[in-house]
Amino acid sequence: MGQACLSPASAQTPAPGPIPAALQPPALKSSAQRPSQSSSQSSSQNSSQSSSQNSSQNNSQSNSQNSNPRTYFANNRLSFIPPPGFTPLSSAEIATIFPGTAPPQHAYATSQRDGLVSISITDIPLAPTDLPDLRTYLVGFLETSVPGFQWLEHDLAKLGGQDWIKLEFLSQTPEGQIHNEMYITSLEGKLLGFNFNATSATNPELRPQLLNSRNSIQLRSRPMADPDQSPGQ
Repeated sequence: MGQACLSPASAQTPAPGPIPAALQPPALKSSAQRPSQSSSQSSSQNSSQSSSQNSSQNNSQSNSQNSNPRTYFANNRLSFIPPPGFTPLSSAEIATIFPGTAPPQHAYATSQRDGLVSISITDIPLAPTDLPDLRTYLVGFLETSVPGFQWLEHDLAKLGGQDWIKLEFLSQTPEGQIHNEMYITSLEGKLLGFNFNATSATNPELRPQLLNSRNSIQLRSRPMADPDQSPGQ
């Protein structure tokens, strides 16, 4: 989305400044480029049973083979484990998926680019006590600015013992519907955002992996000098 500078949602809600593109729905590839709808319907009916039976067997093996290590950011204060099979994106591709100002610094995606996790470590001031007001602000922004918007949930959530804003919703792109799950918190007094996305067609398959990745997020009160894994690039 191209809009970046926003107005306050209400007189009581402070404007957080430019909203990074990372906190807006990404331009993921849809399943339209996969098998046609008729074949996808028949295959989803015919293959869903065999796939569900085989995927639990095959995925357990492939996930163990394709699992990612814990990756560190922000002087090793932030870490998470990308979903199995998700690989880092280049800066150029991140800018394409997140058009607009301030795209995320880091993103991981499936090979077909129909599932994505992004991380935005911003310079936008944000205190932990400001999370409720920012949630109100973003709720109003998303409802009025996102095409095909449908709420699934918006609330405050706990991850790793810390408060986060949770914004879960559906959005529409020219290529198809996207399931978006965003988490926002304060890291060293600045806004930190995670974005977990998948096309609606692939979300049922990818959601367990995305949730496991979300649950792996860890924040430390102090930088860690010697993490077990190398910091994210």
